[in-house]
Formats: sequence, C-alpha cells, structure tokens
Amino acid sequence: MIQGNIVLFQIGKVGSTTIGESLRASGIDVEHAHVMLPESVARRSKGEQRAGSPAYDKAARLLKLMWSGAQVNVITSVREPIGRNVSLLFETYSALTGGSKWQDATQDELQRVYEDDLPHDEPLVWFDDEFLPATGVDVYAHEFDAERGWSVVARGSVRVLLIKVEIGDAALGDAISRFLGSKVIIKDACRVNKHRVYEAFKRRVLVPQRRMEEAVASKYVRHFYTEREITAMRVKWRVPAA
Repeated sequence: MIQGNIVLFQIGKVGSTTIGESLRASGIDVEHAHVMLPESVARRSKGEQRAGSPAYDKAARLLKLMWSGAQVNVITSVREPIGRNVSLLFETYSALTGGSKWQDATQDELQRVYEDDLPHDEPLVWFDDEFLPATGVDVYAHEFDAERGWSVVARGSVRVLLIKVEIGDAALGDAISRFLGSKVIIKDACRVNKHRVYEAFKRRVLVPQRRMEEAVASKYVRHFYTEREITAMRVKWRVPAA
C-alpha cells in the first residue's frame, strides 16, 4: 500500500461517489471533495457556508494538506461533458427550479432548464479554476494517455491519477490499484438513473449545436479524448459537425 494521504478530488457527476464507496469497501481511507477553494465553497452554498462550518473547515483542511509538503495521492476522474451535464440536470433540477421535481416534469420543461439554467462550461474549466489553484498541478501541462484512459502526474509530493470513467469498471479498478499499490474493485462507476423520465430525456434531448462545438473545441475534451471518442460523442447526442 502506498504511503500518504488519499484524496478523491473531482467535479461532481463523474463517478466520484461510486469510486469513493469502492475504495472504502476495499479498506482504504479516503477524503472526498468537489471543491477546496473558500470562494468555491461559498458559491456552492450560496454564501451559507462560512469559516467554522463543516464544509468550509473540511475544504480549508484539505487545501492546507495540498501545500503542506506531505505525501498526497489524488484521484480525479473525467467524463465527457455532455453526458455529465445531462446527469447534473437531474441531480440539481429541484434547486434550479425552486423545488420542482424532475419526476413530474415534461420533456419541454426539462429541455428548457437544460438549455437555460445549467452551468454547461463547468466541466470544461474546472481543472483551471479549481484543481490547479488547489493542488498546484496543471494537468494540461502533462501528456495524457487518451488511448489507455489514465495517466499519473505530479507536483513535488502531490501525485495525481487522472482517469476517464468511460474506460469501464475493470480498467478503473486496475488503474487505481496500480496507483495505490492495493487491490481495488470498482462497481458501477458509470451508475446512472434508470427512471423512465431520465431515459426518455436522454433519448430525446436536443443538444444545441453551439454547446457541442464549445465542448469538442475545449482543451478539456481535446486533452482527454481521442478523435474517435469525440466522433462517438457527436453520434451519441445526435449533433453532427458544424
């Protein structure tokens, strides 16, 4: 087993809950966070989380750890942004609509909230806006093995496993096991909502052309995904090249 702290630090809706559960089920202690910067904690809580609150204090403690010089092993996963944002719609629908339930929403209502209210660029900028300031690791300054689907990069005592959830549970488990030096079995990392409303929306959602073009032109997609995967993304969401 590798020495040092283990931190699961990644944007939401990229398999973090399942990966965290799998690590703990394997007997591995892991911290889990989506944000560490004070301003990010305040923004996520609409200013309700301040110094002294559990969320604020946890973020501050992890941020301090990243710059302490102690050995830190960070696992962060990525997911293609269109699918990730569709999942985010259902997790945040109530908050975005003032309490409405997605189970009661029509296709048109879901489409409107998807187009108008989601922070579509969040996964595209997260590594620059959150990960780099928090860890000091510029993931884009390092090559990523997009064919294999994972790579390890570092800044001093901070080691980072970058991994695509699309490579599947077995490959995820193998990569994390190698990174930590301990056997980890991943199950259902791409676990999705199977509700009929969710499934219907996925089949019928109209992804605006500009959203797809912003995504595939972003350095996030270009860094982590192959041309074959980008083409498959267009096919999956039925958005042809402009």
